Amino acid sequence: MEVDEMKKVFVTALGVCTMLSLVTIPTPVQATDFSGQEDKYMKLCSSSNLSTNNLNTCKEFNTYLKNKNKELKSQVSDSKSKVSDTQNSLNSISSEISALNDQIAEKQKEIEYLQTSISNLEASIAKKEEEVKERMYSMQSYNNNNSYIDFIFGASSFTDMFARIDSVNEITSYDDELVAQLADEKEQVETQKATVVTAKANIESQKSSKQALQQEYQALFEKQNADLIAQEKAAAQAADSSQKITDNIAALLAATEKSQVSGGSVVSGDSAVGNAIAQKALTRVGYMYVWGGCHSMSEIANPNHTAFDCSGLVNWAYYQSGVNIGSNNTKSLASKGVSVSRNNMQAGDIILFSSNGSTSGIHHVGIYIGGGNMVHAPQTGKPVQVADLGYSYWQKEWYDVRRLY
Repeated sequence: MEVDEMKKVFVTALGVCTMLSLVTIPTPVQATDFSGQEDKYMKLCSSSNLSTNNLNTCKEFNTYLKNKNKELKSQVSDSKSKVSDTQNSLNSISSEISALNDQIAEKQKEIEYLQTSISNLEASIAKKEEEVKERMYSMQSYNNNNSYIDFIFGASSFTDMFARIDSVNEITSYDDELVAQLADEKEQVETQKATVVTAKANIESQKSSKQALQQEYQALFEKQNADLIAQEKAAAQAADSSQKITDNIAALLAATEKSQVSGGSVVSGDSAVGNAIAQKALTRVGYMYVWGGCHSMSEIANPNHTAFDCSGLVNWAYYQSGVNIGSNNTKSLASKGVSVSRNNMQAGDIILFSSNGSTSGIHHVGIYIGGGNMVHAPQTGKPVQVADLGYSYWQKEWYDVRRLY
């Protein structure tokens, strides 16, 4: 390769490197960290002054809230399971304590019975000892006045004399044996009593241990229950906050759409189709309102259907005029088609009414038929009818006009 060619290659390579060095490589955008700043973003995103500049941030925050709500619901489920387990443990311990109380009561009855037996034996021993004392005193008196000697030597023979001596000795020996037997029985009963008392003490010790465990579980149950209540409250607040932000974002988007089509600009729409929709809806005038009427596709596709609620009438009239918008309720209709200004309304457009000026308050819909009138299915007990839109109620509740064809 020649020197000039080498120079050209070098210059070209240098140029490429220079261009590459000037290229800015985009860094990934970091998602907003909403943790610990919920109150700040809740205030921003639920504000009536929400601007399109903050729209994406609020959408992110709403997603964050929904994910947080899922986590909270999972925690609530886990906490409920723990509370249930602890309650079952408490119930089990209570049953065990109740059984121990029954055992203690039974042992107490045994102790009382044995104590009665001991008292009876002590009384028998005392009585027998008193009898022995009296007998010995009598014999002593008997001996002192020579009656005992007279009794012995008054025998008719040696055999009779020894028999008399043995009988006196037998009486004394019998008394001694009886007293000893009673004392032995008393000792046995006292031993039984001591055994039962020990058994009762052991059961009471078990009961004390169970009661201590019961107190621990009760404290745990109360803490778990308090945590559960707090988690349920937090989940409800997160869900409520998310719904408010969803409504606010929807209202902002609706207002943005309105501003884009206002100012007298013409919105496309086949007036022939619109007139057909209006005329088709007018054929149902006089048929009674039915809540939930005409929301299945079989009803919507039936040209002879006669039961409608307000959104059901819209579904049917559009389908029968060749425009299939599917099955909708009042709120889902708010996101169909395009928003149209009042100045550009034409027959076949739908008019939505809201109690609070936002999508969350949408409660009714009618079909514009021209001349400042609409045809609609009003409410239970009333038929499909034509209404004057100049009436103050409709003006106050007016929310949006949308063209779906």
